Amino acid sequence: MNIGIPWWIGAGDPLEGIQAASEMGADFIEISLDTPWPDALDASDILQASEDAGIDVGLHGPWRNQSLAHPEPELAQAARNVMQKSIAFAHATKAAYVVTHVDARDFSRYPEQGPVLEGLERARASLAALRSGMEGTQLIVENTSSPMGTPKEIERFLEPVDDVGFCFDPGHAALVEAASVEGATSRVEDWSHRLGDRWELVHLMDWTQEEDEIVDHLIPGAGDGPVERIVRQAQEHGCTRVMIEAFYTDATRNEANMEDLQKAVERIQQWV
Repeated sequence: MNIGIPWWIGAGDPLEGIQAASEMGADFIEISLDTPWPDALDASDILQASEDAGIDVGLHGPWRNQSLAHPEPELAQAARNVMQKSIAFAHATKAAYVVTHVDARDFSRYPEQGPVLEGLERARASLAALRSGMEGTQLIVENTSSPMGTPKEIERFLEPVDDVGFCFDPGHAALVEAASVEGATSRVEDWSHRLGDRWELVHLMDWTQEEDEIVDHLIPGAGDGPVERIVRQAQEHGCTRVMIEAFYTDATRNEANMEDLQKAVERIQQWV
């Protein structure tokens, strides 16, 4: 099992992240391509640094205010164009994978389902087209909100699409479950039952319930989630990558630091 750490634009230079991942014994880093990334990054520098450190690079595709499944075709096409830049960057950095959100978050539980379903069809076509230019890099879809928020919804979406993997985000699953969406579940067994053969990546985090709010993105062990069971289920189903998508040390959202991430890496290494 390969263990990774996250790196987003607020953390600073990804070259520093690659070095930090190497020093703490992680196997890869996942760089979130928040604007102005990837345009402001030098792919050759990242490739060289990762090869020198013996660290793989994964990429999280842009997700803020864009969606491959947006019901408006022009906006869906714009998201596809942005994703195409991410794919080109993945090729240049020899990234192991690109993980992306698909859903149009503002259309979750939208009363008119026709445009939403048409948007999902366009997203499938976009993923197929994007995948065709990704030799050597895995394309992965993450569970988010409905209609991409339950095991059945993800299974149905991926069924007609070849060579696209699945990323399990337990925090997203807990949020959808708390919203009482039909079929929603945070039980990892329910997800592995339907999607175990597609399972390529875990965005591992802990979470807890605070009054009416789910607080997620906690360091493993800082909440109430069955994080060890998630890792073991992933391993049993052939998933080879766990990325610690944790930014907080407790439910009051105190920010995690490199030492916290290193302790999390060491904890997961004991489980696998």
